[in-house]
Amino acid sequence: FVFQPIGFLEEGQPFLKEELYQSRIFEIYRTVDRSVRKAITDRKLDMIDCSRAISDSGQTARAYVDATHYSPLGSSIVAGCIEDER
Repeated sequence: FVFQPIGFLEEGQPFLKEELYQSRIFEIYRTVDRSVRKAITDRKLDMIDCSRAISDSGQTARAYVDATHYSPLGSSIVAGCIEDER
């Protein structure tokens, strides 16, 4: 299984309004994201962590076609992460 990037958590996402980052729902998403990434790191979940692949690439603005769906570039970045981690 692969933990993929979550569009709502990407900074620099052109499809999201700034006030989202101050909302309770954002904090819930962020808390879940941190917990899952820690569980993967601690080997409590048998998953590949590609959740930061898009943000680490510096291509966030071009990697999404809307707030949650990847563009061809975003898909390519995630696929590259999966290939690198296999």
